[in-house]
Amino acid sequence: MGLTYHSWIDGYMAATKAKAPLRQDDTAAPTPMAAETVEQRRYRYLDMFEREEERGKRGALQRVANSEGIDRSNMRKDIEKARAARGAQRRAGGWVSQLVQDGKRTG
Repeated sequence: MGLTYHSWIDGYMAATKAKAPLRQDDTAAPTPMAAETVEQRRYRYLDMFEREEERGKRGALQRVANSEGIDRSNMRKDIEKARAARGAQRRAGGWVSQLVQDGKRTG
């Protein structure tokens, strides 16, 4: 039966008892993330830079570089490469419509 005059202490101890920490096998495993390709990173930098430029042109590149924690000059090179790739893709779109197969224009 136990001591009855300590029953309020037993109730308090049961109510304030610390919960046991989760075991390692009970925790959810983090989902593996796919590595970002160089082209994806460059397009992401370009998108961030263009959004930051809308807020204010002056210092936009520096603000984006600081948020990513990388060197401004390296980010500038990646942004220029992404712009060149985007421009080449746009220019190629016009040529695709003018392709000729069997003497007939396709597209």
